[in-house]
Amino acid sequence: MKIIKRGVLFLLLFVGFGFLFLQSNEVKPKVVFPDEMKWIESSDPNYKISTSLLSGDPKLEGLYATQVKINQGTKLFSHTHPDSRMVVVLSGKFLYAYGNKFDESKMKEMTPGTFFTEPANQPHFAWTKNSDVLLQVTGYGPSGTNYLNQK
Repeated sequence: MKIIKRGVLFLLLFVGFGFLFLQSNEVKPKVVFPDEMKWIESSDPNYKISTSLLSGDPKLEGLYATQVKINQGTKLFSHTHPDSRMVVVLSGKFLYAYGNKFDESKMKEMTPGTFFTEPANQPHFAWTKNSDVLLQVTGYGPSGTNYLNQK
C-alpha cells in the first residue's frame, strides 16, 4: 500500500511540475517571413556573424529559436554553450567538429538539411571555409558562448 501511495504522489508531482514547465514555456502563434527578419551583427570584429531572433530570448530562461548567418571564411574556435542546442544547416557548407581545439582534419562538411546537436558544455568548433552559411538554432536559455582558446 505504501508503494502505491508513493507512486501516486510521485505521479502527481511529476504532472504538476510538467504543467508548470509548459506554462512557463508557452509558444504563441507567430509567423516570421524572411524579409521581416531583423539581423544583429556580432560586436566581436573577429567573427563575421549576424543573428535574427525568431522566438523567445536566448538571454532568458526558456525556449528560443534563432537564425545565424556566418560569412565565408569565418573560423569559430573551440567553444561551449551552457545550454543544449539543436541546429539545422539551411544553406551553405558548414565544416564542424566536436573537440577542445580547432582541428581541420576532424571536421565534417555539413550541407543544407543536416541536423546536429550541441550538448550543453560540449566543446566544438566550426569553419565557413568555402561559403556563407545560414543555420537555424533552437535551445533552452539562458545561453551564451565561452571560448576555450583562440588557436
